[in-house]
Amino acid sequence: MTRRPEIPGFSQLVEIGAGASATVYRADQPGHGRQVAIKVLNTTTVAEAERVAFERELTAMGRLADHPHIVDLLQSGFSDDGRPYIVMPWYRRGNYAARVDRDGPLAWSEVLDFGVKVASALHTAHSRQIVHRDVKPANVFMGTFASHPILADFGISSFVRPSLDGQPTVTISTTPLFAAPEVLNGERPTVASDLYSFGATLFSLLTGRAAYSGASMEVLVAAITSDRPPPRPDSGGPAALDDLVVAMLAKDPDHRPPSLLDTAHRLAAVQRALGLDPTPVV
Repeated sequence: MTRRPEIPGFSQLVEIGAGASATVYRADQPGHGRQVAIKVLNTTTVAEAERVAFERELTAMGRLADHPHIVDLLQSGFSDDGRPYIVMPWYRRGNYAARVDRDGPLAWSEVLDFGVKVASALHTAHSRQIVHRDVKPANVFMGTFASHPILADFGISSFVRPSLDGQPTVTISTTPLFAAPEVLNGERPTVASDLYSFGATLFSLLTGRAAYSGASMEVLVAAITSDRPPPRPDSGGPAALDDLVVAMLAKDPDHRPPSLLDTAHRLAAVQRALGLDPTPVV
């Protein structure tokens, strides 16, 4: 078990999540009268790959924190035992995966609003040469106020430009349930694969289940990468929304919408056609 770190200025650290390379704690920050989330690498002997991923997360968050639907970076540093950490807001309302598990599918009108906001956040990342690579409901948090989704966890994000040696190593570090077929086949993540994962996220919010399932990892990957047409959410909402989600889940990246900005505008157009006030594209 990883020892709970000591970080000056923070107290009452409670573990709220753990992964292979990092642990997330909820903590009090008495000097600012708030609770925060602190992500700490699990080892003091930081491997080069972990250090690169950590530095990428800092860079990505720093470059994107001006968007209202992307998580803010509050602080970074090293714990008492030398482990790198970053401090982010703690969202007490949790993430959208937990919400769907608890309450079932979202209303299609809320999914449209969510879609415009998160699509615009992803477009901002893409316009700054950053691919998220792990878009899924568990990585979008419910902000303090209603209807305020926050895209988080750029820990495995990558820059669109090639690595320094020109030979990037592709690993399936994203969540297979929401991964694009080409990524599962070993190709480098791209803007188009983020778009697929975003479509899979909307499918999950509309239906309460993932677009694909399987009794094993092999069966799941085979279903996602097969030539069969993508499933239709049949959300009970507007056909235009279901049609757009199907297009985003196209097996061929060239058959998906051209960008997340285009997707955001299409979602807002569906709202407008239904007589709803369109969500502004930030």
